[in-house]
Amino acid sequence: MTSTQAAGRHRGRDKLLNLGRLHGVRRGIMMARQITSCALAIHVIKQPLIINHRTPGITMNNILLVSALTLSLLLGLFTWLSYKKLKGSQIPTGVLAVLLVFALINGAVSYFIAPKAGDDTYKQLVWQSLSPNAIPDQLAQGKTVFVDVSADWCNICKANKDRVLHQAVVVERLKDKDMVLMRGDLTQSDARIEAYLTQYQAYGVPFNIVYSQAHPDGLVLPKVLSIDDLLSALPPRD
Repeated sequence: MTSTQAAGRHRGRDKLLNLGRLHGVRRGIMMARQITSCALAIHVIKQPLIINHRTPGITMNNILLVSALTLSLLLGLFTWLSYKKLKGSQIPTGVLAVLLVFALINGAVSYFIAPKAGDDTYKQLVWQSLSPNAIPDQLAQGKTVFVDVSADWCNICKANKDRVLHQAVVVERLKDKDMVLMRGDLTQSDARIEAYLTQYQAYGVPFNIVYSQAHPDGLVLPKVLSIDDLLSALPPRD
């Protein structure tokens, strides 16, 4: 075999190897696109369940089950593809990173929405129906009145409850004997509650206000509540 023929064979073999590598990369990219699309589709489909978990027929258990299955699928794909990559398959590192990010997001969201130990303590609170005419009488007795106007369809209202009103430190303060709790429900239109909100130029929910000896006309709180906002608006404990 002449040197020219040998060189030609080497070039042909190198060309085949390069074509094989290119084909592997292309397959890896196609696989990455498909897996990323599936992960994104799962994530997008799950979001309405989380946001609208108060819709009849959608329970927290349903959402957590979907989240667990999604997390298992993402971690399973990540593990399988990592193994394939270690064995020499042309799996782009980017697709592994995307799967890991989706898995972390899924885990974080699931942790956020899952009921925590002690979450039932807020059920100890006794709420009265909103009665604006009764507030002056309660103040005259030395009481502090906290009003919460919300609606089942209001996501900010839910966040206020989960992050503030249902927290143990807030529940303990609201349970004090000097507190009177009133709640207005605007899940359905209510002319009486809407007229009350109009007095404070408030035209939507959530609406929270504290009536106390220091603020007999009411101290309106931010729409997005914080624990500090609420506790600092209440009088010091006896």
